[in-house]
Amino acid sequence: MKNEILRETLTKYSAETLSELELISLILGEKIAKKIKDNDIYSLYALVQHSDKEIKQLLGITDITLSKVKALFELSVRKTSLTSVDSISSPKDIVEVAADMEYLEQEVLRLYCLNTKNLIVKKLNLFKGGINTSIVDPRILFKEALKCNSATIIICHNHPSGDPTPSKEDISLTTRLKECGRILGVTVVDHIIIGSNGKYTSLKEKGLV
Repeated sequence: MKNEILRETLTKYSAETLSELELISLILGEKIAKKIKDNDIYSLYALVQHSDKEIKQLLGITDITLSKVKALFELSVRKTSLTSVDSISSPKDIVEVAADMEYLEQEVLRLYCLNTKNLIVKKLNLFKGGINTSIVDPRILFKEALKCNSATIIICHNHPSGDPTPSKEDISLTTRLKECGRILGVTVVDHIIIGSNGKYTSLKEKGLV
């Protein structure tokens, strides 16, 4: 479908009437959309599961266009994460906004900073790899919280195995961060571990926060 027709459809109706591939065509161009389709890829999420090198080879694009692809995906993630709930009142609310973490292939620790109305004002992926007390630097984590004057934070990380059962390292890390937060005046509200198929563990619900 030509972009002229897509733009007309978007104007007369709404963006919801267009497929993700059609939206990509409007933003990145028809040629890139066609190459994505030719490689049997029909979503941004599926595309970014490839390495940067693979994406460039599949689509025949430059580093500049690759940066646009990655920026577009990040915008889509942030839009979902920051607007799916009005405020954070329970662990399930965080699980909802962190749903994308279920599909990550390596462990990632994400920081959610809240304001006084329990609204998310900042979301950052801070650490990758084996999430434990040696890799997570509290100075970096709390520096980000203090930047936005957040008095409460929630820590979230995923278990690629799909089992959200907290390890000894997870519990030790939570205790360490909670103590650091107490000294700095920043409350660690919860540490949530994301598993597969909607499974999760809230260390607050377990009485560990």
